[in-house]
Amino acid sequence: MALEEECVDARLKEGAARATVQKELACLGRMFRLGFQGSKISKVPYFPTITVDNARQGFLEYEAFEAVRRALPAHLRPLVTVHIGPAGVARSCFVSNGAKLIWLRGKRA
Repeated sequence: MALEEECVDARLKEGAARATVQKELACLGRMFRLGFQGSKISKVPYFPTITVDNARQGFLEYEAFEAVRRALPAHLRPLVTVHIGPAGVARSCFVSNGAKLIWLRGKRA
């Protein structure tokens, strides 16, 4: 097993999420490419890629989201935001204080 793959295995055994390790590898690769472009290093090492399977869960129909929003105290309702995507379709909503992200199925605005 190559050193790079051993490092990936070690990070996963430490409890790092696969997405975290994937982003760390991307950052390392970018740093080495920048060093190469700036003539600081002569070769960019290989960094393995790992697959990440983290499909989002927790979808709500738009009407269910609206029911949840209406049930919130009035002072909390402004914290809930709906992102309207292309063609006026609601793509997602989130609570701006960093609470759990709730994804909505498409709804025409």
